[in-house]
Amino acid sequence: MIDLTNTPTVVPRVMGLAELGENDVVVIKDGESELEAGHWVVLRTAGGKRYELQTRADAPSGADQDGTYVSASHADEIGEDVENPTLRLYNRSDVFNKLRTPAGLVLAATTAVALATAGFGAWFEFAGDTGPSAAATAKKTQKLLAWATEPELGIDADAKPATIAAARKELDRRQRKANDCLEGLRGGDGAPPTVGGVACSAPSPSFLRDKDNAGLITGILGAVAAVFAAIGSAKHLGPGSNPDE
Repeated sequence: MIDLTNTPTVVPRVMGLAELGENDVVVIKDGESELEAGHWVVLRTAGGKRYELQTRADAPSGADQDGTYVSASHADEIGEDVENPTLRLYNRSDVFNKLRTPAGLVLAATTAVALATAGFGAWFEFAGDTGPSAAATAKKTQKLLAWATEPELGIDADAKPATIAAARKELDRRQRKANDCLEGLRGGDGAPPTVGGVACSAPSPSFLRDKDNAGLITGILGAVAAVFAAIGSAKHLGPGSNPDE
């Protein structure tokens, strides 16, 4: 077995295999796979072509020679540059390199602005001079915020597209529920009884006349926007992605 690290390891010549997916890579020696499954790696040819791929542990039926097998489309791009390729683990330096591209800088700035919006909204609301009714609302809002942003915890730079898509769907659902609950706290009709363990009825009529509550709403919506921006960054900065696309 090949023990992959952050240091490039020379592997057998590159070969194409139609049955492999676009992001698949498998190293075959004596009919057996030399890689553990599920690792994101960087394949670099001797000529400098670079591919972000995911390892497979099985030996495909068409892999009848020793070699480093990739999809047929990648093999076509590599052409004759098949000898002495290297493999290494995908790591933080790859993310930072993407961040330094123009599109990566835009994505990072978008996330930073959204996080700053949420942070300033929460700071002015929770650290300011608020009355008892606003403090009670802040407690409910904090609980709503924690519930609405919980799916973010499953997202990181190595998240798979399917994981990102599922998190985005759940975040969208929770954002709608949180907004409905906030509408109920403002005295609106049609709000659910509870959302995320928070009672959505208005505690008192004064909530609608309290301008301080604008900061609470800004904090929640800003935090949810920050989560979506972070997911967008993870999608474009993770392995197998290009922030310029």
